[in-house]
Amino acid sequence: MEKSSTLGQAISNFETKFKRYIASDGNMTPKLQKNKSDSKYYSLDDKERYKKSVIENYKKFIAPFQVFGKSSAIADQLERDKTNLMAAFNLYKSVHELNQQFGSTETYIKSIDLETPLTHRDRYTKGGEFIYLQCWFIYECKQKELVPQLTQNEQNGIWRLSFVPEERKHVTAQDLEVEAIIQECFYPTHS
Repeated sequence: MEKSSTLGQAISNFETKFKRYIASDGNMTPKLQKNKSDSKYYSLDDKERYKKSVIENYKKFIAPFQVFGKSSAIADQLERDKTNLMAAFNLYKSVHELNQQFGSTETYIKSIDLETPLTHRDRYTKGGEFIYLQCWFIYECKQKELVPQLTQNEQNGIWRLSFVPEERKHVTAQDLEVEAIIQECFYPTHS
């Protein structure tokens, strides 16, 4: 009895959908909506809100204790993240210098896998906030020769931090937009 009521319900659902299909002249294709994340579809108010959001988020990275307060755990974590990024950079640079000093064309360090808490923090790996830390590194630390980059291994899903020349960094369109806003508002004379 259960099977027949389930079968009957399925037939009834199909009939309802088929009647809607006939009534719509056979066009049941949903209308495509413009992607809201694409900035060219933002209204002026949306653009201003987005710009303000980027500015407020970046302020958290450049002065976390001013934004969150002196006893804030969030501010403390952001400061540790900046310290971890600088420690990773110094380690990377040291290994690179050792490689140049002691390596040869035949014997050299091929790749450097840095272990850092940054690769395990969702705010950076999934949350899209690494661009703020990256901008802090480039503009506040004046490090443009090598910039930090998070990449995910497609086979095992593990995140990795590396340092690449700025012209080789991989960024999304949204990252470029965030960086442009940060440069315009905080570092207008920076080239």
